[in-house]
Amino acid sequence: MPIPEETFKVFIPEKPERGAHLLWRAVVRIKGYPTVCDLFDRKPEAEDWVRDTRNRIKLGQYKFDQHKKIHTFTQTT
Repeated sequence: MPIPEETFKVFIPEKPERGAHLLWRAVVRIKGYPTVCDLFDRKPEAEDWVRDTRNRIKLGQYKFDQHKKIHTFTQTT
């Protein structure tokens, strides 16, 4: 079975406990590029992020190292 060139998923990663806050995981996999994922509160936000991220990767505008940076609390405030 051949591996697909691209896969895009938006899903709830685990069965949440009753009353727990749901998070949607968005995953973009494109052959030849690192896998990129993020969590969202709403499914439409996740779907928009997948679409935008896919387009930015294809255009060469996505910075893959941006998620590897470590930020301290004082840097974010």
